[in-house]
Amino acid sequence: RFHKLIRGVAFGNLFPTLSAEDWKRWSASVAAAVCSIARSVPAKVFSPASLCTGSAQIPLSDFFTGSTPDRMLAAKVVRIGDELEIVALSAEPSVEWQKHFDQVVPPPSGRIRLYAGYLGALFGYLPTAAQIPEGGYEVEGFQPFFGLSGHFDPNKLEPAVTGCIKTAFEMLECAERYDSIGSNR
Repeated sequence: RFHKLIRGVAFGNLFPTLSAEDWKRWSASVAAAVCSIARSVPAKVFSPASLCTGSAQIPLSDFFTGSTPDRMLAAKVVRIGDELEIVALSAEPSVEWQKHFDQVVPPPSGRIRLYAGYLGALFGYLPTAAQIPEGGYEVEGFQPFFGLSGHFDPNKLEPAVTGCIKTAFEMLECAERYDSIGSNR
């Protein structure tokens, strides 16, 4: 009992030790649930009739002061039919960016929008302006590993990044209009 108390103090709450039988029961229940989902009838059939993209890029110097590699912040939007769009950036954006992007370009009702990072030539992490004063790995620590040395400008960061996203959506809309003109011929 004393040993358990010391472990709790030293390591915090620990999960109880599971027997092999407990693990087998748990993993079998997860497998059964996944199989049930796979065998079920889909709630909705997704059969898109169109695919359209839009992209934009800006120099890192638009929101970062210091030494940067020869890379840009790139944004790409892929719209698959009317139901799905994927927004990707050439960075690892923090999840807090989603609300900023959705405010600049609100997703239409019924459309699923997914956000992703790691597009093309990644330049590293993309913190929000609110995260910059906190510092840490995602603001400063990663920089040497990606060829950066400097500081994110909290006053320029959000306008530059959301402007890039907005331009990517505008390019997508232009491409959709162009495609609709071509299909009417």
